[in-house]
Amino acid sequence: MKKSLLALLIASLATGCNLLPDREVILVVQKIEGPMTAAIGSPFTVIVTVQTGGCLRFDRFTAVRSAGDVQLTARGRDSETRQTVCTADIRFEPHAYVVQPPFQSPFSVIAIQPDGSTLSKQVFPP
Repeated sequence: MKKSLLALLIASLATGCNLLPDREVILVVQKIEGPMTAAIGSPFTVIVTVQTGGCLRFDRFTAVRSAGDVQLTARGRDSETRQTVCTADIRFEPHAYVVQPPFQSPFSVIAIQPDGSTLSKQVFPP
């Protein structure tokens, strides 16, 4: 049993496989796009562009919702370790988020950045 575990460890290190779990991170949001207006009783979709690439990948949005806004945090995984070589390719991935009614007008879509700052977009009644 010990020999097989040791062999697995050596093989995974030789191939660059990361045995450590990825770390959850907050990803940078580059922009929020969506309608200028939305009917109070109808859902609307915003496109949130998230920065990924290298060892970073998008996982999901977490949302904190109130009647007047939704605060979105782009959650991702970072697989970088001391043994990992990550490429320097920066990617901008658009991801859709649907805002369901009810909501007040104007309504704000707020993206929480890794440093705690925010990026926002307001949607008004027609």
